[in-house]
Amino acid sequence: MNWRQSLRERLKDASAVAAIVGTKIAWGLANQGWAQPYIVLTVVSDIRDQHFKGFQSLRPSRVQIDCYGVDQAQSVTLSEAALAAVADGGTFDGVRFDRITDVSVRDLGADSPTGFVHRDSIEAQIWHE
Repeated sequence: MNWRQSLRERLKDASAVAAIVGTKIAWGLANQGWAQPYIVLTVVSDIRDQHFKGFQSLRPSRVQIDCYGVDQAQSVTLSEAALAAVADGGTFDGVRFDRITDVSVRDLGADSPTGFVHRDSIEAQIWHE
């Protein structure tokens, strides 16, 4: 399993996250027809440092975890649950993760044609190999 699939599975397997979104976690875009709450994951950058023998095995990827809720309280609760689910290091589905670094959380709620969208956005450096 690659690191992206493993990260998604970590979130799906976290009981606090699953209690809010079930399995509604996707890379790139939410599935059409999903009602809030749900999570959308985006790779912001995926640095691949090299040495003389090729690529480093441990590398940092900056990931944005957007937590959508029916109201602000739910989006904040979901972002806290998601952050707790991925913060610690360990091996998951054969992928080794270090503790995340450089974490920032933003409230990106905004008006939309269908009404106000509540979104808490986590951006973090996720080290993996």
